[in-house]
Amino acid sequence: MADRILWLHDKYLMKSAIDDLRPLMRPVFIWDDAYFQSRGYTLKRLVFIYETLCDLDIEIFHGPTLDVLTSLAPKSIQVFHSADTTVKSLIAQMAQDFDIQVVHPAPFVKNFEMSEYRRFFKYWNATNKSALLHDGGV
Repeated sequence: MADRILWLHDKYLMKSAIDDLRPLMRPVFIWDDAYFQSRGYTLKRLVFIYETLCDLDIEIFHGPTLDVLTSLAPKSIQVFHSADTTVKSLIAQMAQDFDIQVVHPAPFVKNFEMSEYRRFFKYWNATNKSALLHDGGV
């Protein structure tokens, strides 16, 4: 049993963010076959996710997400925010049985107002030079 775990989902597997939280909690990923089948991921996508997980040096459990979390019996679970509706639904289901804290990661580009752009293309043209720099160019 771990007091606090960081549940990682396939929508946010950023090494630096995980390493920042690693001393405070146990990062885990749950390989849920039913979840992946419902997403319709290709074999290439699944291999990419698995290879990314191997690079992160975290524990990987296999089984239905809620069942695995119940067996781990954490006091609290932290999870990175996702705009994905399936992940949000899973987080809402977890919140019925666990103390959930949603972590909002740092923005990709700092000190930038998105509201003035209606299309991603224009936003990307304005931010791509700083976005690829360490810490968004700040």
